[in-house]
Amino acid sequence: MSAISYNSGGRGLARDGRLRGFPFLFSMIAPGLLTACPSFAGFDANPPPGSEWSASASREKPAPAPSSSGAGTASSVPPPAPAGAIAALFYQPSVAHQELYKAGLVKVLNLFASDALRERVVKSASLTAPKLRVDSGWLPTATMTQCRLPADKVAESVLSHHFGPINYFDNPVPGANATTDICPDRTSVDPDRIDQFESCDGASQADALNTLAHELTHLVREAPTCDCSRVPPCSSRFLDRDRDNCTEGWLVSYRLGDTVECHLNHPKDDKAFGACMRKLRPGAYTEACLKRIQDTKLCK
Repeated sequence: MSAISYNSGGRGLARDGRLRGFPFLFSMIAPGLLTACPSFAGFDANPPPGSEWSASASREKPAPAPSSSGAGTASSVPPPAPAGAIAALFYQPSVAHQELYKAGLVKVLNLFASDALRERVVKSASLTAPKLRVDSGWLPTATMTQCRLPADKVAESVLSHHFGPINYFDNPVPGANATTDICPDRTSVDPDRIDQFESCDGASQADALNTLAHELTHLVREAPTCDCSRVPPCSSRFLDRDRDNCTEGWLVSYRLGDTVECHLNHPKDDKAFGACMRKLRPGAYTEACLKRIQDTKLCK
């Protein structure tokens, strides 16, 4: 069956569990049941015209690097990484919440496209845990067969991804801030959380955008072209079931969400950024945890 995630976002209190261990028979009938799941109330396999929305990330044009003569030349500027995009459909009782969703998603997309965030993703380990001595601490899953994913591969997989179409809802999610299902792509966020997407309190807004970024990672599929009608159906490349206090802080879903939050709170101060990351997931930075991460093999 397709996995469902539940996330409560940053502040070091995140809980993201997935339904698992159901019998094979349930996996056969679950897709029909999930369309009626309270988290996705209002889902329509054939949404009405006008419910679609899309956006592409906008990148700031980099300044030309100085040439040896001191004059800038366009040829001396490395080509930017591809910018991501998103297509979405909204099932909202409130036009205001649709606009908040759109504003939050555009903020996250533009952050994903920024060189500053990409650099922090690539240098994440050295900025948060210098003793680890590698920038390959990202875990795609927390299972016993886990491996470490190089940070540049995370950037390549997520930051330039074209998401969607994603069906977005604003239904309450019991015990969590958000939930995501990958077949079909659906994310529901608690209405109170949506209100934070445009909060005047910068820290509150960053906390909520952590959740949006986290949920987007679950919508990167294991195979680019997969069939949701097969059994088992498509799966997310980045899962976080069976995590513990150590692995949680290194999982792609949590770590990227935390990176977005801490980058927004400390855009220029690397030291404060690292402290923010450690505060959100203190269990990820104990000596024992860092050794576990260091000893985990690199993904092939």
